[in-house]
Amino acid sequence: MTLQECSIVPEIASAKAGKITFNVENKGPNEPHEFHVFKTDTPVDQLPTQSDGALDEEATELEEIDEITEFNPGQKKSPTVELEPGRYILVCNVGEETGGQQVRHFAQGMVTEFTAE
Repeated sequence: MTLQECSIVPEIASAKAGKITFNVENKGPNEPHEFHVFKTDTPVDQLPTQSDGALDEEATELEEIDEITEFNPGQKKSPTVELEPGRYILVCNVGEETGGQQVRHFAQGMVTEFTAE
């Protein structure tokens, strides 16, 4: 799994349900990123957001499975999670200051779907 401005690039988009290890690398080149795993049936374009464009992580449509807090370019993390069969989203919801406004990585496209079969 590669995180970079502003995308999440999975090597695979699905895996057998059960214990799954996500090998996540922040390839930056400049920004810290985070990595959330949520279970949801809501299509990506209908996910609930807050006024600043952030994914509403507390929404009832989302069940948070795991999170890697912000980590810097060049760093790698490898969380192992237990996934039931279903649809998941992988998200970076970090914000950055741009011209005095907070721009969320989620709003810039840092979200991808993942399926546990």
